[in-house]
Amino acid sequence: AMAVVIAGSFYVIYLNMRTLVTHWEAGNRVLIYLADNITESERLDLEASLNSIEGLTILRYIPKEEGLAFLQEEFGPQDELLASLGGNPLPDTFEAMVKMDSQAPQNIREIGANLKSLPLIADVEYGREWIERGHQILNFLQIVGFTLLIIFVVAGILVIVATLKLTIYALKHEMDTLRLIGASNGFIARPFYLQSIIETIIGTVLGLAVIYGLFTLATRDFYTEAFMLPMTFNPVFMDLK
Repeated sequence: AMAVVIAGSFYVIYLNMRTLVTHWEAGNRVLIYLADNITESERLDLEASLNSIEGLTILRYIPKEEGLAFLQEEFGPQDELLASLGGNPLPDTFEAMVKMDSQAPQNIREIGANLKSLPLIADVEYGREWIERGHQILNFLQIVGFTLLIIFVVAGILVIVATLKLTIYALKHEMDTLRLIGASNGFIARPFYLQSIIETIIGTVLGLAVIYGLFTLATRDFYTEAFMLPMTFNPVFMDLK
């Protein structure tokens, strides 16, 4: 049961990290800041060029006035900081999305570098660091989880073998008596096999119950505390797909 709890907990953590990274990748937004004093025709040509890039989709154009109005709404009564700037420091912006098939960290880096090299683009902001960090955590969890799985499988086999040997040694006289009255080795060994199977099933069920209880406790107030995570992300308990 303890082996199931430890190995299963790492599996649940890895599964949710993988799901979360997939959500980040599927909805990764890219903010493309345009250079100052860009004309309307140049903006339209640039938008057409950006839409022609494989894996990149322009969602909308955000003029600097709209961006400033959004910030003023977000700051609310504390917008005197924006007023002290003496103007609108924000650039015109394209909001774009990188498609799922372009989400490998190295491809994200390449797309960002290509966008920054284009004329009329001042800067590019995207979530490459988050996705790369997520993949690093996933790789770490894979290594740790696989190592723990091997350790607990070997430990479980050793414990079962040692327990069976001790049990057989303790019942040696009874087994000799059974042999004397004609019992076969299969008849004598069958109860030990059944006992091992039953105890394995009970231990697995208990371990899974503990993991589910911990999972339910950890995700009870998930959306009130995990405010930085995507709202489309739902924690999953077990997924054997």
